[in-house]
Amino acid sequence: MKTMINNTFSISQILDLSWQRFKQKPVFWVIIICVPAIILNIFSPFEFDPDNMSFSTSGTKSAVFVFGTYLSAAIVGMSINYMRGNDEDFLSLLRLSLPVFIQYLLGNLFVAILVFFGCIFFIIPGIYIAMRLFFVQYLIVDKKQSFIDAIKTSWLMTKGNVLPLFLYLLTTVGIVIVSVLCLVIGLFIALPIVSLATAYLYIYFDNLYKSN
Repeated sequence: MKTMINNTFSISQILDLSWQRFKQKPVFWVIIICVPAIILNIFSPFEFDPDNMSFSTSGTKSAVFVFGTYLSAAIVGMSINYMRGNDEDFLSLLRLSLPVFIQYLLGNLFVAILVFFGCIFFIIPGIYIAMRLFFVQYLIVDKKQSFIDAIKTSWLMTKGNVLPLFLYLLTTVGIVIVSVLCLVIGLFIALPIVSLATAYLYIYFDNLYKSN
């Protein structure tokens, strides 16, 4: 069985490489990354009613949310392909197949459930599970794996790398927070860079995993 143990990577080099790639098509990636993020933020399918202590939803919001999730899944594949040195255009948004999208939805759901239950036990187990399943979405889109296989593969890929991945996550979250403080405008640059950087991080781990 393949494992990956005690791997190290340079966060600064990954971010620098993603910045260099971003600069080659900045307007394209700002539009591609930020529009779906706005859609998913505005059209959350569930609304909490504090009076009744319950969640409600609407068909329109749910449909738009699913569409935004589809775009997010397609963008994961586009980011991976772009960071491998290939070009991308808006037509690439239509490349994601329905079976892969269904697995993507199931993968997101199962990871969210596992992380939630992990967080119930003093937060740390939830963080640990989240880091071990860091690449589930990427494996589903890139390798066309089922969500079960993607969970298994991500668990193997990230063995011994919980702390480095957590530090990477903290760094990217810090970048996003700083960008928000910069009159929010910086967010339109930070989000594409973080997206491309995470795609490259996946490629890096995938290459090492295949070589073991």
